[in-house]
Amino acid sequence: MNPELIISPHDGSIRIQRNESCIVIDRTLTAERALAELAPFYLSELDHGNGYVWNSYSGININGIPGSFALCFYAGRLMEVHLGLSSSNEATRNVWPSQASVERDVALLRNALMQQLSRPFESGTETFPWGSAWAVFDAKAFLPSAGVRYRLPEASI
Repeated sequence: MNPELIISPHDGSIRIQRNESCIVIDRTLTAERALAELAPFYLSELDHGNGYVWNSYSGININGIPGSFALCFYAGRLMEVHLGLSSSNEATRNVWPSQASVERDVALLRNALMQQLSRPFESGTETFPWGSAWAVFDAKAFLPSAGVRYRLPEASI
């Protein structure tokens, strides 16, 4: 069984309980530490060559549904975490998803964020002192878009 991905409403940190250890993903996580600590979940890396690097991982559950996540680093600093579900039949058949399946996944991701972050997500996005979280339909990509984005420390702005 895949470990559950849990987001804290207090600081936006993400916890993945694995065996006897707990992996914590928060805005202090560096790209190097992520690769080491999340190695069992690692899928791929995409380096855009402009300071942005995306690391993709799978093998977790989001509210009991198999899922994946991607970490976005800029200059080695964690900026955001994108969430996705692996339950779509279209995804396994390698075809473009239907509108119904995309809307279903947006609803499932929004429900997960509502439960974990104790907010209504009526517009699909909520703002917190630590940053923001969202679960919306991305019309350009025709896919669900969900995740958390961390607010930069004042010294970085």
